[in-house]
Amino acid sequence: MLDHPSAILKYCLTLKHLLIVLLSWSLAIATETAYAWSPGGHRVVAYVAWLQLDNETRAKAVELIKQHERYEEDFVERMPPSVADGSQETKDQWSFLQAATWPDIARSEPQFHHAKWHYVNYPYFVRPEDKAALDLSRVNVEAELPATITDENDLNILQAMLLNEQMLHSDSSTNQQKAIHLCWLMHLVGDLHQPLHSTALFTTGVFNDADGDRGGNQIEVDGSNLHSIWDNLLGNPTTIGNIGSRAEDALDEFAQQGSKATQSMDGLIWAQESHQLAKEAAYTKAITDVVLQRDDDGGSSISVRLPQEYMTNAGSIARERAVEAGFRLAKAIEETIPE
Repeated sequence: MLDHPSAILKYCLTLKHLLIVLLSWSLAIATETAYAWSPGGHRVVAYVAWLQLDNETRAKAVELIKQHERYEEDFVERMPPSVADGSQETKDQWSFLQAATWPDIARSEPQFHHAKWHYVNYPYFVRPEDKAALDLSRVNVEAELPATITDENDLNILQAMLLNEQMLHSDSSTNQQKAIHLCWLMHLVGDLHQPLHSTALFTTGVFNDADGDRGGNQIEVDGSNLHSIWDNLLGNPTTIGNIGSRAEDALDEFAQQGSKATQSMDGLIWAQESHQLAKEAAYTKAITDVVLQRDDDGGSSISVRLPQEYMTNAGSIARERAVEAGFRLAKAIEETIPE
């Protein structure tokens, strides 16, 4: 019975806390799927990288991550009980995996959030006349840093990777700053291997502004959207055991491709790989036919259904790209981690 005022107050506060937690979760899910691999997907990439690193490099990376100015709030306080009560090795591995997700966690912090860093919109035109008719001079597809950076927020993913690598090498950066740059580098390597973080579809009708279809965000798929479908192809495992199982299953299929991927450490090539996959496997003819039909009839919304064959192929691509990203991330960390 809740007949005592203190009991009623305690119940109300508990209910309020529960509602706040549920709202936070729902907002996190809604925003995470619009930006990158799921948090679990980024952790899968990081787990693959962890397996490629020697113990000395792992220790250097974790020690730097612990210098992060929000390490207590965004790492320690978010540790699952099984990790917090586990060995130091388990905590260190979890912190490494968490670092790859941190730029998404930081979206609520304006000083850390850089929305445009997550992608580059290489244009995809289904018809030659669309390319001829549209002025896309405002779309930033540059692969090099400008001589003078007037606003870091305007950099695309290729430029942001270069900036973060540069800051990790810089003697003028503090360890606290380098920890943030390392988190960003880990995250962006993963993002760049998701095909729809490299490409936007443009037409003279539905998708005719500077953002196109925003990498599939504006193509509805069964209550979600095409971009979110691809973001979540790696699933969202939350425990180290489940993350490791996903990573090791992907390695069983694609370890050879991952090893070969390290022969190219040029982010521009990674972006071109993703762009080609976006054109071939993400924007299939079944999807572009619907888009062109809406263009012709003046429609403003695009809704498609994806067959199982599409999802099976997309899932295989996602696992291969995760392995390639993990191998490349490990090499990038080896080349940039401060001594």
